[in-house]
Amino acid sequence: MLETPKLNSVNDKGHLLIEGWDAVELARKFGTPLWVVSERTIGNNFRSIRAAVRDRYSNYELAYAMKANHNAAVVALLRSLGVDRIDCVGINQIRIALQAGFKPSQIIFNGSNKMEEELRAAIQIGVDIINVDNIDELQLLGEIAEEHGVRVKVNIRLRPGYDELSESDPDFVRCETGDATNKFGIDVPSGQAFEACQLALALKNVKLLGLHHHIGYTIYPPMRYSLKDDLRRQEVSTKDVMDFAGELKKKLRYQVEVMDLGGGSFRPVPGIEGFGPGRVTEGPTIEQYADTIVSAFRNKLKEHGLGQPKLINEIGGGLVSNSTTLLTTVGRIKGLGGGPRLVGLDASAYTFVRKLIFPTFYFHSVIANKADKQPEEEAILVGQICAPDNITPTTVKLPKVESGDIVAILDQGAYCQSISTQYCAIPRPAAVMVSEKCAEISTERESIEYITMNDRIPARYWQSTT
Repeated sequence: MLETPKLNSVNDKGHLLIEGWDAVELARKFGTPLWVVSERTIGNNFRSIRAAVRDRYSNYELAYAMKANHNAAVVALLRSLGVDRIDCVGINQIRIALQAGFKPSQIIFNGSNKMEEELRAAIQIGVDIINVDNIDELQLLGEIAEEHGVRVKVNIRLRPGYDELSESDPDFVRCETGDATNKFGIDVPSGQAFEACQLALALKNVKLLGLHHHIGYTIYPPMRYSLKDDLRRQEVSTKDVMDFAGELKKKLRYQVEVMDLGGGSFRPVPGIEGFGPGRVTEGPTIEQYADTIVSAFRNKLKEHGLGQPKLINEIGGGLVSNSTTLLTTVGRIKGLGGGPRLVGLDASAYTFVRKLIFPTFYFHSVIANKADKQPEEEAILVGQICAPDNITPTTVKLPKVESGDIVAILDQGAYCQSISTQYCAIPRPAAVMVSEKCAEISTERESIEYITMNDRIPARYWQSTT
């Protein structure tokens, strides 16, 4: 089972421990703000997810969805652990994957708007699978592949209708199918996806491997969230994709070799502290996810006579979300007329932008140097940016906060470092990888020289105006 680390890992000084390391000492040694990444947690997550699915369906590969965290050390760690594949968005993520030791034969290239130069580079590199998101891309791929005298392997990314959920879960269906901002996949109900598969089979320089679909983590508003909703969405999503595979076999006599069911599943169980929009405190276990997805998958294989195709999942947050803690130092504190105090930190909501995109997104916080103390005051954690940047959506209960305290913000492994900003020219944090024996820098703290290194001041601006 994947669980958020509990808060009872405390040493005799009352300091929070991260994989055996004193969080306060890490903050002193490396400075703050500092992301601390637990190698052991990532390893445990990886082994738990892959084993849970392979125990139920052996022809399975787990791909790391690199968009969650493209820190090269994290990518290299997962490669060294034996993750089967890596899911990349954009040519730069492909380059990071290669630098971290992945082979082109392990790379899946995703994205809704792959530029021509990216497709050409991916073909030249020898990327194994390209998940095609629209018919224009498919036609362009065929042309480029013909120019290079190669045959590219593709999956068609689907956008199902989820008819089975139209009455019981209308907000989810609206977000996935009726929301104009949902740019992903080729529509199934209109027949466009079937047309794309026909074209892929007709193009001589394209090999249609199978189908791809990514449901995402269905925790975000306006979708309601519950354990039951989560599992039901995963089940129906899997069934819809498999039914489309059955339609291809029946009408085109084509049998899929690969079924890539994307990610959005296999998330760490939030636990009593809560996580995400609305501070969710429940979630399916890894075993429940695996049972739901693999049962629906196997039942549809049998129903449609689809044999034993390779099953792939692209997992990001499930591998890294609960692996990372952000350490940040308390600066100035001020009261609000008897209400909760405003506690200023040297990190910000702009350090992990997802909090700004979803204002109710909750990351649990603890005072690392007072981890054994009971809460005694309500506080509002804020950053140093010249804009509202509350780090928690509401007040939080903490031990008495003092200037110089080290605040630890949990569950920072996914979509935090990868979408951090330099707003107000404040450098992005350093990151350190910790194992049982080592604590090593994986991302250097930015300097002002780094922030401005691509800026150019026109010479005429130095000329006197008098």
